[in-house]
Amino acid sequence: MQKILYTIALVMAIALSGQAQNHTRDNNNQNNMPPPAVQQTFQKEHPTAKDVNWQRTNHQWHSRHTDETNNTHVDTYYNQNGNRVDSHQPIERNAVPHEVDQHVQDRYHADDYTAIRIDRPNHPFVFQLDVRQKKKHRKVYVDQRGHEVNYNDRH
Repeated sequence: MQKILYTIALVMAIALSGQAQNHTRDNNNQNNMPPPAVQQTFQKEHPTAKDVNWQRTNHQWHSRHTDETNNTHVDTYYNQNGNRVDSHQPIERNAVPHEVDQHVQDRYHADDYTAIRIDRPNHPFVFQLDVRQKKKHRKVYVDQRGHEVNYNDRH
């Protein structure tokens, strides 16, 4: 009798486990697509975007897509209501304002850095600079005039 009960319990546990895995997989597939408000805002802001990938991170929707204008990857973050939090786009060194470049050279004595422009609604944009000094990397945020700013990048 105990063997029969044990066998029944084992079969039921396996069956329930399989159902739970399918339920989790279905929820993950649904969660990879943002809500309609986010999709509408994205389409309005990036009508020519291609290769769009969505992820949900830190209670925000993150899209990574290719900008057709300059063929670079853009990371854009939205809240649940479809409001854009910010966008991060790598820029070429020759597009960095002279004041920003001068600040990096004066302050860090470095000529080797990469730049990402961070655009935020209703705020001036900032640059995220990855400054390389010998074997160290330093992440610095500056405004368009080359002044360092406090920026809490939650991504």
